[in-house]
Amino acid sequence: MSLINQGTISADVNGGTIVITAQPFTNQGLLRTEAGKLNLGGTVSGLGGLQSGSGALGLSGVLTNAGQTVMLNGLTNRLTLQGGTILGGTITTTDGASLIVQSGTLDGVTFNGQMDVGGE
Repeated sequence: MSLINQGTISADVNGGTIVITAQPFTNQGLLRTEAGKLNLGGTVSGLGGLQSGSGALGLSGVLTNAGQTVMLNGLTNRLTLQGGTILGGTITTTDGASLIVQSGTLDGVTFNGQMDVGGE
């Protein structure tokens, strides 16, 4: 089943987890982690807006990012690659944000910023 988010998906319950495994998932709205965890599995064809608070944002699926830019900014804004794949495009981190690569693949990705390989 495909899913297009045009609103806000917010992981805002302490200790809670939201897992999205749509085929494909397109975010035209906002993905926000405040106190819970948000994991994107399946096929993701656009991340749209991201806001990471104290919760974790993980990618275990395939993000088709060709021709797009994922912008992570701010100390709490981070994306964790958890066995997922990012195909093409650009990932930029600023102001203390980071891409954390636990495991997975970056294929044809231009990366600008801070990357933590093997981190949390």
